[in-house]
Amino acid sequence: MMKISHEFLQRQDFKSVFSALGCDNVYIVGGAVRDAIINRAVNDIDFATILLPDEIIKHLKKANIKYVPTGIEHGTISAIINKHPYEITTFRKDVETFGRHASVEFTSDIKADAKRRDFTINALYCNQKGEIFDPIGKGIDDIKAKKIAFVGNPIDRIEEDYLRILRLFRFFAQLDGFSIDERAIEACQKLGFNIPKLSRERINVEIMKILGAQNAPNALELMDKNQILSFAIGDNYDLKPIDILWANQKQIGIAPNHIRSLIAILVREKAYIIDFCKSLRISNKEKVILLDMVKMANFLDGKLEIKNLKIAAFKFGKNLVLDFILSNIANCKEIYRQLSEFEVPNFPIDGKILGDMGVKSGPKMGKILQSLETIWLENNFIIDDKIIKQEIEKLGF
Repeated sequence: MMKISHEFLQRQDFKSVFSALGCDNVYIVGGAVRDAIINRAVNDIDFATILLPDEIIKHLKKANIKYVPTGIEHGTISAIINKHPYEITTFRKDVETFGRHASVEFTSDIKADAKRRDFTINALYCNQKGEIFDPIGKGIDDIKAKKIAFVGNPIDRIEEDYLRILRLFRFFAQLDGFSIDERAIEACQKLGFNIPKLSRERINVEIMKILGAQNAPNALELMDKNQILSFAIGDNYDLKPIDILWANQKQIGIAPNHIRSLIAILVREKAYIIDFCKSLRISNKEKVILLDMVKMANFLDGKLEIKNLKIAAFKFGKNLVLDFILSNIANCKEIYRQLSEFEVPNFPIDGKILGDMGVKSGPKMGKILQSLETIWLENNFIIDDKIIKQEIEKLGF
């Protein structure tokens, strides 16, 4: 039997759960087990148990552990330990499925519980000793082969929950060196048209995780090739710049993130960005970034010399320019360094200075300030009193 000795098994929080419910009654299940086996960081940890929901509550009460019946109708109780919720779910089997919802029946059969899970590498269980249980009999082998495959018939798993299409590509994007089972890809291609039936919030979560993952370019390319990506984000995208982005990120040593990926692939049209943000429930903060990206791209108009990039940094913010050039200039390490070290100055002229020079406040003062700012920007952020006086005289003061 495979056994792990991951540090999370020694955490007092988890020992408390095992102690409260009984070591023979409860298992850690799913992604935490998978990640422990492949030496990834373990974040979210879920528990599965043979105990019924009311029995879970009874045991938690006895151990003085706070709980919340977060999904009691589906067998899930959250134990609150050190202000952190840990989901504990009774073994289940599906009686009938309705897309993202299912009619379930509680069971004491670990194999029946494993059969309703999405991928073989997620249908793994671990007891307090670190002993791994693989009820389907394929999870450990698929981890060793670095293969992502559905539990059982891919069509059946997807029809139970269309979100599993996006989850498949998310795991492919996140798990280094893993490939996707051919039957799984074929099923996703066949049923991809159902993705728009999902809530936009659910689509958003999975797509953003894909865009920010280490293997995002390959995942997006595979989704595009199999007519899946457009069902999630629409047709107005171009994947070519993302290869430039990834090469630059690797060369400079920058971790990927979803906003940079969006800046790279989205068509730069204001109307489309607005529709995209509304459709995928993009946050207002990120919407502003994407709309500023459109303005900045139009402002630069392909003129990506350092002088113009510095002006753009003044107008739109240095961080946005840095993110932009990563997907628009191949081998941009040197220009990225120059811009990173550039301290964006403040425009040194204001209404008070012009007032002291005899200019009255009003529309003409605004026009002078605008003209002087243009001169200052074009002259590498340098301007002197002589030029200011000349501009005042030229504009009629």
